[in-house]
Amino acid sequence: MAEIGEPGDMEEVNEAQGLEDGSSLKSTMERNGKTQPDSPVKEKKLWMMEQFMESVKRVGERSPLASNSKGSKDRPYSDQEGDSIDPEVTSLTNQLPPTHSPNRSTIGDSLLKKGASIRQSLRLVGNKEDKTLKKVTLQSLTEITVEEKSEREQEWEKKKEEINESYILPEIPLTPLSVMQINELIKTEVLEEAHLNLLSLRQEFQRERKECTEEAFPMELAKKEKDLSILYRAMQEKVKEIVRDSKSLPSHNKELLMHVACIIQEEEKREAEPGGVVGLGGWRDAWMEAVSEGVEATLKRVHLDRPEQNASWLAIHLGLLGKAIVENLEKVKGELQSSYPPSFNVFSTYMSCYHGAVSQHLSTLQQQVTDLKDYYSLLDWIINRYESEKIMSSPSLRPAIEAEKTGLSLKEGFLDQLKGTYCMRAKEDMRALLDKILELENKDIWIKKQAPETDDEHFLNSDIHMDIWTTVKSNAVNSKRIDANLEMSVVCSCLEELQQFPKRFETALSCCCNSVENPSLWADYQITYINSFTALKLECPGQQLLGSQFSLPDTLGYIHQRNV
Repeated sequence: MAEIGEPGDMEEVNEAQGLEDGSSLKSTMERNGKTQPDSPVKEKKLWMMEQFMESVKRVGERSPLASNSKGSKDRPYSDQEGDSIDPEVTSLTNQLPPTHSPNRSTIGDSLLKKGASIRQSLRLVGNKEDKTLKKVTLQSLTEITVEEKSEREQEWEKKKEEINESYILPEIPLTPLSVMQINELIKTEVLEEAHLNLLSLRQEFQRERKECTEEAFPMELAKKEKDLSILYRAMQEKVKEIVRDSKSLPSHNKELLMHVACIIQEEEKREAEPGGVVGLGGWRDAWMEAVSEGVEATLKRVHLDRPEQNASWLAIHLGLLGKAIVENLEKVKGELQSSYPPSFNVFSTYMSCYHGAVSQHLSTLQQQVTDLKDYYSLLDWIINRYESEKIMSSPSLRPAIEAEKTGLSLKEGFLDQLKGTYCMRAKEDMRALLDKILELENKDIWIKKQAPETDDEHFLNSDIHMDIWTTVKSNAVNSKRIDANLEMSVVCSCLEELQQFPKRFETALSCCCNSVENPSLWADYQITYINSFTALKLECPGQQLLGSQFSLPDTLGYIHQRNV
């Protein structure tokens, strides 16, 4: 058999060993204890390939690195099974790393690959055999990769099923890493190792502190205490950063949260010991603060147009806000909750943080609201939508949501103030509408001395009562969807403004029509508006209240009586 040399160009090996002629092939077979049978060239190649594979297999079994080899420690290679191994093969195996103990299959696979390259250079096998070997090798590697991936997924699923309150702290190293090394581990989020070395450094500090008195507090110990404080601050900030961004972490990184939970639990046990976090509050409080900051950041990322960009800016934003809340709580329920022990009350904590963050967000939005429709959108979302199945009572959040408080934590008096502002804005809009009616009547009819229109029954009539009725009715219906008491308040606000309108209307009509020379046209105007106000009195929402407080001006009443 050809000797296996150092890795390199196989053509150079061929030239050095003189394997190109038939005598080399013959000597190779003689060294393996075989004779060359008389057969076609193809059969020779196949036979030689089988002999080579068998020889390689024996080399792998005799290797001193194989854990299951028999007799390899007590006998030299030349004495085993009567075969000898070339010195270069022995030197090759001795050069393998001694720190690993690969099994027999690993050695065999390695030598098989090297043998394949040698056979290809010697042209002992055809292309068909090479392709078959490559296909088998790739298939086995693919199967191993899929198998390992499946095992990792199963292991993670087991971890996700239940996280117990108790945990086993790995062994704390006797000698900690340097401060710079621990800090680097924290930066790269190797939290478990960083925390163990941090605990080791802390224990070292505590031992040294016990050995010296308060009067003789060495500078070296003070420096170590300062280093501990800096490292603990860095650790706590890294923990908060991970918790803040936890909803955006890929699923395979959720193991970070398990380390975070273990660190928090362990540090809570050691709060009374010296060398820990100073002046930053408890670890659980820091965790809750990070959760709250993450929720606030989520709400800020929801798209929000400026009022001048989009007339429906608030309604669109509130719709997107509700969708974002549900999606994030679904992720908390489905993924994050399983990364913490039950004592963390993860879902309840996130729910509470959302209530607070949304309440603050709504308070900020309220400062930008000026239009009545936007006040309505805000009130409707708070009262009707937030606690509905569209958001906080979504079926996708059950059953976790059923035991939680679903209401907002608004500031005291915020909702009443918002309702009062809504009523005031409704009254202002009503006054603006009545002013617009006077302006249009004067511009389109009175100045032009245009004759009033008649209805289907040939009665003189105007559409101003329909404009007023539609506005009051719309305000009443919308406010009723929010609150029955708010409906009455809004109707009263509208009627208070409407109560003064007939006198204003009569004054404007008299000023514009004093120059009318045709008495008949003047009478038609007055009859038209008497009919309109009478219809308004009968049709307007809250007509009972309107009937008791709203009265036509005397002049219009006199004209009405005269024309009956």
